[in-house]
Amino acid sequence: MGFLRTDQYVLNFNTLYYRKGVKTISEPDIFPYHESITRIIMSDSVEEIEDYAFHRLTNLKSVSFSKNLKIIGDNSFCGCKKLKKLVLPQGIELIGKSAFENCNSLKEICFPKGMRGIDRYAFANCLNLKDVSIDGSFYNILGFCAFEGTPYLQNLRRNKDLVVLNGILIDGSNCKGDVVVPDDVIEVAAGAFRFNQQLTSVTIPGTVKLVSNSAFEGCGNLKKAVLNFESGIAENLFRDCLSLDEIVFPKTIQCFYPNALTNTPWLKKQQEEGKLVVIGDFLVDGKGCKGDVRISNVKEIVAEAFMGNPDVTSIVVEDGCEVINDCAFRRCRMLKSVQLPQHMTTLGKSVFSGCENLESCRIPEGIETLGFNTFFSCYSLKTVELPESLKEIQSYAFEDCFKLKLSNLDHVKKSDRYFDIDPKEKPDTGIVLAPTLSEWPKYGYTKRKDIIKVIVPEGVTIIDKDFFNGCRGLKKVVLPESLIEIGDAAFYYCTELEYINLPKNLKKIGDGAFESTLISEITLPEGISIVPKDCFRSCKNLVRVTLSDKTSMINEKAFFGCDRLFAIHIPEGVTTIGDNAFNGSGLIDVEIPESVTTTSHSVFSRCSQLRRVKLPSSLKTVEDSFFSNCKNLKEVEMPSRLEKISCNAFLNCVDLEHLEIPSSLKIIEGYVFEGCSSLKKPKFGKGVKVDQDVFGKCFETRHRKLILHAKVTLISILIIAALVGLFSVFFPLLKAVVVTVIIIVVLLLIALGYLFALGRAFYH
Repeated sequence: MGFLRTDQYVLNFNTLYYRKGVKTISEPDIFPYHESITRIIMSDSVEEIEDYAFHRLTNLKSVSFSKNLKIIGDNSFCGCKKLKKLVLPQGIELIGKSAFENCNSLKEICFPKGMRGIDRYAFANCLNLKDVSIDGSFYNILGFCAFEGTPYLQNLRRNKDLVVLNGILIDGSNCKGDVVVPDDVIEVAAGAFRFNQQLTSVTIPGTVKLVSNSAFEGCGNLKKAVLNFESGIAENLFRDCLSLDEIVFPKTIQCFYPNALTNTPWLKKQQEEGKLVVIGDFLVDGKGCKGDVRISNVKEIVAEAFMGNPDVTSIVVEDGCEVINDCAFRRCRMLKSVQLPQHMTTLGKSVFSGCENLESCRIPEGIETLGFNTFFSCYSLKTVELPESLKEIQSYAFEDCFKLKLSNLDHVKKSDRYFDIDPKEKPDTGIVLAPTLSEWPKYGYTKRKDIIKVIVPEGVTIIDKDFFNGCRGLKKVVLPESLIEIGDAAFYYCTELEYINLPKNLKKIGDGAFESTLISEITLPEGISIVPKDCFRSCKNLVRVTLSDKTSMINEKAFFGCDRLFAIHIPEGVTTIGDNAFNGSGLIDVEIPESVTTTSHSVFSRCSQLRRVKLPSSLKTVEDSFFSNCKNLKEVEMPSRLEKISCNAFLNCVDLEHLEIPSSLKIIEGYVFEGCSSLKKPKFGKGVKVDQDVFGKCFETRHRKLILHAKVTLISILIIAALVGLFSVFFPLLKAVVVTVIIIVVLLLIALGYLFALGRAFYH
């Protein structure tokens, strides 16, 4: 309870009122009254709710939205577990990422006309959301996994391989084998088949107008895709489809987005042959090219097309190319020269960032803006020829271009930090740049708060234990090719660290090296065969990990608490997975290779998004708490040679309905299926040693015990009632007080009997 008054809002007891004139709502400064607020009322002037605005209001029950509200930001109501009803105004246009995720009491929602977007995970894990309707269509507005983990989606999936709503194919996660999308489908929604491991081929007809982002991402057994639609190839469309070696593209493609084919055999084959991958008018990939490269007969270079290429030294882009998208040549560290066409329309952000050896560049006529980070960290850049058409230079376009001199920019609009250089003369920049090995400090920079970026000089071979431990302001680290070892906890608790490159010569990474950082993606070089203990623990932004094909072991808690890590390919050759390796991660679909023979306890415990798992036939034991509290787990392919299921292995897997137990099983320990309320009792073979508490307090067991003890109680009550009746017949002259006392005693016995039955059912 409390009272606060500001220019924007008034907090009066349990209600937060927003004043007239307020257009944008940000997170209110109402500590310590977060838990007291149960209601929000907005004036009709409010047009936007910013990211995370109300995510701390765990007791919020109702919201009165502005009639003119257009945007609800990312995570704005995430975790408001008591919010029951949502009445969206007619003018609402956008609902951000995870905006209402984990709103467990929300039961129904109706979307009005005019919606332009429902972003990813917007209503994910709303455990009571059953009714969803829209005044119009979900066409081109539904983000992937928007309703993941809701009863609404579960009901749609039931008995349907393809879930189609008003012509929108929103889910195909239950499909098997060869799938042909029906002609009446106009859109395949984002993530519709994502991580489906049973899909082997797909054909999409020309009647489909849109196939959205990540529609087939992570479909590990998809081998063939026939694409007849012309709308465009979406971002991450076939990413991590590890068997996809045949793709039939349409003759005409309107657009092509980055990472659509990443980690597919089809693309790897082109890269191994050193080819430029051109599809239609688009240069899609050049990561396999070496030396001097000439690009012709393309109109557009796709974002990240050459990103990270370690071998290309020069590039000539011939006339006709009009657009080079974001990060196209980013981190091409050996690139020394670039020749661009005479005329272009678009040069994206970070196009040449991290090209450390690039010495000169001419920007074509027609380019009006040099975007964010265009030449960021081009340490060797000496000359840049700018066109007369240039009107604007954005932030950090030339940051750390130490050798570059610019002039005649009076007519150009410039960001304050477009040319942020010379850290030696500006110690407050937070950049550490030691040009020689002798200047590199012996004992590191432990717990320094002023360092933002580190450029490790060439010649350094080892970063010692705790070298940057606790540098909470550190955001970027550039490592040299000479580096072979990173010590224990070297970057531990660098809570702002977003980027680090791992050189190809790296041989060892210490325990906890990157724990509690903000790294979002990482590729382990071939020299790293063991993923160390706690290496990426609590990396909350980690979404993508590429393990080396030579990986043999994933140590304990390596990815513990990585709740945004939705997919990982565990390569054949891994033999051991340590305890809690993926505990609390965001994995959805997992296939453990046949090479794995040893696992430990709690490997996938608390993976709340996990739905399917395939265990290798070589595995003989499912260890303690292996899948405990995986509340969305539905399918587990058990090992054919399984001998033992240890205690609590499937504890509280509430969605698990069916489990095939192999005939090789010998032992099932206690509480293995406790809390598995949907599970049909598995059939055990003869001779299996089954603990008497194998089902623990699971719902079906409690239900049976409740009925049994209730029957005993009712029979006891009837016997007592009969005795009282006989007593009153044979002794009619007893006083009324005595009869009253007897009735009270009987009622007490009834109450105690029910309490006894409940106790026996739920606690024994």
